[in-house]
Amino acid sequence: MEIAKEKKIVKLMIQIYSEGHDKKPLNENQKMQELLDYAYFRLDKCPFKDNKKFCSKCKVHCYKPEMRQQIKNSCVMLVRECFLSTRYYYLNTCCRKENKL
Repeated sequence: MEIAKEKKIVKLMIQIYSEGHDKKPLNENQKMQELLDYAYFRLDKCPFKDNKKFCSKCKVHCYKPEMRQQIKNSCVMLVRECFLSTRYYYLNTCCRKENKL
């Protein structure tokens, strides 16, 4: 995956986590902004560059353990948001058409 694409994904994960968990936009959340800056720094220093896989699949873990855990937490929030969005879409479109609501 390209570094630029991974940066976009990481930023999205951290934004969703910041807004959902901390109830603050990313630009007002210093802790999450520091995590994003750290993630960008680590991605820029990645020894595999554009031939890399997702960091979670990599054999070389560049992140400090506490930063790695924060990234994992933001990933869980992203998955939860995707699930809830899909459920909302289903309930508001598919069920409505079938008059199940």
